Amino acid sequence: MEENRKVQIKNFMKKGFDIAIDDKYIEDYNQALTHYNDYSPKGTRKPERLAFLGDAYLEFIVREYLFNHKDKFSLKEMNNLKKPLVDDKGWKKIAEEIGLGEQIVTCQMYTRIEYKIIKDRKILARSFEALAAVLSYDSSLDAPKEKLIGLFIKLGYLPK
Repeated sequence: MEENRKVQIKNFMKKGFDIAIDDKYIEDYNQALTHYNDYSPKGTRKPERLAFLGDAYLEFIVREYLFNHKDKFSLKEMNNLKKPLVDDKGWKKIAEEIGLGEQIVTCQMYTRIEYKIIKDRKILARSFEALAAVLSYDSSLDAPKEKLIGLFIKLGYLPK
């Protein structure tokens, strides 16, 4: 990976999430921010696998946050708060607000073909989910779950 791409990713993570990342998982962050315009003939590519994990992780931390505030919210209120956030539309909105579409590299057959601002809902949502997956297992980070919840609160998607 080019040095300027590493710097771009690190700057984005610091600005968007207030997280300083090191080089240990930088390739995974890069994969999370890569979209392939073609289909893999042999199974699922890493960005899709990361999005699969990240989707579950994001839904879990939102549910856990609401559960831990159970005295404040009824079950119906918790479901109503969770519902618009934990789907493609919710992740897309957050991705747009943090400028994720400007970080995604588009590739075809493992070759970078274009660099443009991504606005497609599915691509933005999947990239946000993939990024969350890497955050979930990056052992060098301090409290990534709390940083994500803090972001959701700051953007108004979750109550304090």
